Amino acid sequence: MKKASKILFLVGGILGIIIAVSCFFDGIVALVVSKQSYIDYLITFIKQYIAEAGVDEEHINELAKLFQIYLKVSGVSLFFMAAFAAVSSIVSFKARNNDSKKLFILNIVFGVISGVEVNLIGGILALIALKKQNNEENIEQKEETIAIE
Repeated sequence: MKKASKILFLVGGILGIIIAVSCFFDGIVALVVSKQSYIDYLITFIKQYIAEAGVDEEHINELAKLFQIYLKVSGVSLFFMAAFAAVSSIVSFKARNNDSKKLFILNIVFGVISGVEVNLIGGILALIALKKQNNEENIEQKEETIAIE
């Protein structure tokens, strides 16, 4: 289980980097497209092709504003997702080298937040392996104390 969790942490770290980079660039695209010049282009496009169907110009402008707000919120959300994925990746690489319960729990939390489910599975497996290791050590200590008495 310990080896499997280390492999999953490696895969999760790499996926975290990929997700962080892609979310960062998607966020940039969303924020660039949300600028007013692109929205004006969208409005003229809609007026040319859809206004013939009897859609009011006021409704087109309202929809364009809503779309602009949606793009801005999406861009900011993608930046947060990129930050969480980067933190998830860092925690995943650190958890490979340490047997710390805190790192495993952080790996689970940031794996869920960032969408890197591999870290979630790796963190759970690592916690189970750590629990088994602690139980075996406790049994050995009890056997030693019984043997001494």
